[in-house]
Amino acid sequence: MSDMAGRRANIMALLSQFKSIYRSVNELLRQEIRVVIGPFILQRIKGVIRSYEEARARFARLAVPEAPTLAYIEEAEAGKFPIRLLERMKHECEMAITFLESLLYELTPDEVDKLNSLRNELNSIKALDPGIHLHLENALMEYENRHYLSVTILSGKVIVYVLEQIRGKSYEEKLKELKSRNILPEYLEVDFLNAAKRARNYYTHNIDTSPAASDALDMLARSFQFANMLKKYRESIEFSQKDENRGNHREN
Repeated sequence: MSDMAGRRANIMALLSQFKSIYRSVNELLRQEIRVVIGPFILQRIKGVIRSYEEARARFARLAVPEAPTLAYIEEAEAGKFPIRLLERMKHECEMAITFLESLLYELTPDEVDKLNSLRNELNSIKALDPGIHLHLENALMEYENRHYLSVTILSGKVIVYVLEQIRGKSYEEKLKELKSRNILPEYLEVDFLNAAKRARNYYTHNIDTSPAASDALDMLARSFQFANMLKKYRESIEFSQKDENRGNHREN
């Protein structure tokens, strides 16, 4: 496992631990402990404190300069001010969870490279179609914010729009049209059909879709491919029309 993958795994495990502590604290606060603190509840509170202190120590070992300093909580305080202690621990867990999630959702170097590569294509796409450009620009920003469903919807809209510009009723007919103009190589035929179907599902059919990062990035990359495909398709049609006009002119 690489250092980055190992660090990410540690952050995920620590995040899970703090979320578990947070749930336990909330559960205790929801109970009627404001009236009576019995020995059983007291032991539960002390157990949560021990879990919190273990997580707090692991959190400190992350050694991230911008990390917040979490408060130390003593077991001895459990019997004196239990409500105040639990509310304080809840607040500390919230800070830890927020910070860990910000670390966890940072882009990986591969993601940064891919997004930068796609962003470099935006200028040429803007000349092709301002609407497509706007959707792809927003999709890039949504990916950076980890809004994967938004990414797939925006990307899917682009793919569906491109498909609507290509002659043919079915995906197979559209594929044939692109092949006839030497726009789509044979080795990409399956990818074309799969992307077309996935885009339609994300955009119009599958209400329960919850795409992962890899799904969103793949759909985003496909939408750029389809946009570039549309550029070539329009150029091909324009060339055919000019060629046809020249032929008609010679006949006249």
